[in-house]
Amino acid sequence: MERLARFTIVVSVLLSSIARNAFSQDGEQRLWTDGTGKFQVRAVLIEQTDSAVRLHTADGREISVPL
Repeated sequence: MERLARFTIVVSVLLSSIARNAFSQDGEQRLWTDGTGKFQVRAVLIEQTDSAVRLHTADGREISVPL
């Protein structure tokens, strides 16, 4: 039972951390940089996966940037 409670706490903290990072800026544009450090764009986060983020740029495009 203690193991299940600890697991539940860890999952809760992880999910709230992800949500806070994704929505903390309330749609504010941020500077995003790809994994190589060579590409940067100002955009709003739409979605985050294990390998990339989907962004909405100031000119209305939706792009995917590798992490």
